[in-house]
Amino acid sequence: MSGRRLRIGCTGSRHAQRGFTLLEVLVAMVVAGVGFSMAFAAMSGASRLSHKAFLHEAATRLAQTKLEEVLASPDDSLVADAQEDQYAGVAFGYKIQVRPVLFSNAGPTAPSQWPFSLDQVSIDVYWGPEKAPQRYSLVTYRYSNRPSDAKPGA
Repeated sequence: MSGRRLRIGCTGSRHAQRGFTLLEVLVAMVVAGVGFSMAFAAMSGASRLSHKAFLHEAATRLAQTKLEEVLASPDDSLVADAQEDQYAGVAFGYKIQVRPVLFSNAGPTAPSQWPFSLDQVSIDVYWGPEKAPQRYSLVTYRYSNRPSDAKPGA
């Protein structure tokens, strides 16, 4: 043999270390685990808020639909409606109220002599568990002409 010596298993300073130690791998796994758990928690919260926003939007659409039905009907036949509806796959309850607006200090003429009437229309939509129900209210006013007492041709 020539004058070279073969070193097997030598960990001298001339050789570069390859790979990771067990401690480095464990620290990296802990950091990755914490990151993933925070990401899943954020996604879960975002999903919950998205579902809640979807339910509020569905309640708003139901209230607007019922309001349009009430305003389109001259009589108050929809007030005695079923008051429960499946909308967007969710069970909603609702209550429709139509009340005349009472005026105080109306001036020289009594409100009953005016050629119009004004009604307040309110729709309450509710959903969710009985322990923590959610609620959405929509209120507007309906103007209608009163039928005149004058007979045609008189």
